[in-house]
Amino acid sequence: MRGHLVTLLVGLSACAPAWALDASVQVEVGVRDDDFEWSIADTDGHPNVLSELRWRDLRTRQLGVTAELAPSGPLLYRVRAAYGDSYAGEVRDSDYREGGRRQEYSRSISSARGGRMTEFRLALGYPLGGRGADSVGWSLVPLAGLDYRRLDLHLRDGRQEVNSPEVPVPLGRFEGLDSWYKAEWLSPWVGIEVARRQANGVAVQLGLELHPLAQYSAEADWNLRTDLAHPVSFEHRAWGYGLVTSLGLAYQTRDRRWDLAARLSWQRWRTEDGDDDVYTADGRILRTRFNGADWRSRAISLSAIYRF
Repeated sequence: MRGHLVTLLVGLSACAPAWALDASVQVEVGVRDDDFEWSIADTDGHPNVLSELRWRDLRTRQLGVTAELAPSGPLLYRVRAAYGDSYAGEVRDSDYREGGRRQEYSRSISSARGGRMTEFRLALGYPLGGRGADSVGWSLVPLAGLDYRRLDLHLRDGRQEVNSPEVPVPLGRFEGLDSWYKAEWLSPWVGIEVARRQANGVAVQLGLELHPLAQYSAEADWNLRTDLAHPVSFEHRAWGYGLVTSLGLAYQTRDRRWDLAARLSWQRWRTEDGDDDVYTADGRILRTRFNGADWRSRAISLSAIYRF
């Protein structure tokens, strides 16, 4: 996290009912599956894909806490924090001589276990329709806020699958790999949350968020590269955008203090082209084109919500 970024936002991915009045706290546990990739071009633009990293099937356990305050005025306020750790996943690192991903001259596969995912959110909403624990029927909440997401990704337990004179690494497993890539997304967003609750306490909720101006920054340490600087070997910067959707089902207990909820969520984040600054061991800085990052995520979670 860049020092002065304070923290940020909860929107509709929280399954807390939109009609909540006064204050509520939600504790959520779940699992998620993520795919993430990025690539760079050579310094002269040829090849257009020089190096490409792909994290696949990142399986992550996640814990989230959401607090909501909905006073008698027209607005509601939310804050959310979530943390996850990755227990499975694989990384493919490929290098190419020719454009269009032709003539692959190096490929290694490594483990992505041990990564971390962090989210902070702030949100402001304007509820329309029913509010409060006793309300039944439709509710609609336009939302706006600030969102911060961070991926701490690792590469360990390497295995070389393709080598060449440029990369004279023996095929098979190699020792000492302990590299990392830290990616951060900071964005304002707008969204909408629609919910309907039945008289029997069952509620369905749909959420949608648009993140049109996401600032992307990343840094990495490629620990086995003796020609690169450490602990920061290169940095990436770009502008991007994101889409987050969620579908939730909740049941309110008879005393109207508790909700038990389940949620499915999907998100997609992409960047435009940007800058790749490479720091060499002899103190030089080489700039080339960052072709962009692409992040997709699916999650399922269970939660308990308590109203004060």
